[in-house]
Amino acid sequence: MKPDVASQVERGGAIVGTPDDAIAAIERMQEMSGGFGALLISRPTNGPVGRRRGTAELFARYVAPRFQGQISRIEESQEFVASNRTTIFGPNAAAIGKAFIDAGVSLPDAMLNRMQRGNT
Repeated sequence: MKPDVASQVERGGAIVGTPDDAIAAIERMQEMSGGFGALLISRPTNGPVGRRRGTAELFARYVAPRFQGQISRIEESQEFVASNRTTIFGPNAAAIGKAFIDAGVSLPDAMLNRMQRGNT
């Protein structure tokens, strides 16, 4: 990283790194400022097009949704499924087990182990 960019990052005036780094930096800015309405994104215009596109895609896919209220719904859904795993997937596992029994076939060990652990 060039010295001038490194000093900007150190001061909090630039974000360089992974999507997790960007999320942490934006959260720090929000906390320090009390919130803000927009974030200006500037990225180099030189370099391979694929790499530049990749940067924008990473930001759009992992960073922006965190601040647009989209991640909370996904996290809530994941938490609900994890907390209700047995009631959601239990009937399915029972039906699979019954189908094997009705067919006179033993359940494969790997499937039996997953069903006993409660994983699907």
